[in-house]
Amino acid sequence: MISKKVFSAPVSIFGRLLAAVYVGQFYLVYRDSKQVSALTQHFDTLVRESEVEARNAGKIIRDMFEQAQG
Repeated sequence: MISKKVFSAPVSIFGRLLAAVYVGQFYLVYRDSKQVSALTQHFDTLVRESEVEARNAGKIIRDMFEQAQG
């Protein structure tokens, strides 16, 4: 099996009616139900493909912060 990594621009989902994608200095905001649904599915895929489980995220972020501090 070939391993793959999934990357994404930051995505925020606000229920079924609104979703936003951060693209640098501004956000693209979607209100169309098909687009919001597609971004929701994309977000779900990101969660499933994550190498880090939610319960370990805090420790990993702290470790990364400490490494960056030197």
